[in-house]
Amino acid sequence: MSRAQMLDRARRLALRVSLRALRGSRPDGVGLFSLVMNGADGNAELVAHVRRVKRRRTVRRAKVSLAPPRDVRQQELF
Repeated sequence: MSRAQMLDRARRLALRVSLRALRGSRPDGVGLFSLVMNGADGNAELVAHVRRVKRRRTVRRAKVSLAPPRDVRQQELF
């Protein structure tokens, strides 16, 4: 999921999202990032080790992905 898609989905769910680098990257190109989502019920934090990839020559804006349609037959499960 791209950053644009993540932020769009968070806005639709009324969450505030913060994505930050915790430390500089290691020599092998792996960096430590923190994703924090703040909502009415509390906070959720995800810490990830991420390796950056080369940028493409043409910069295109990512399309926002939508959640799949809900199946009415599964409503009873929740």
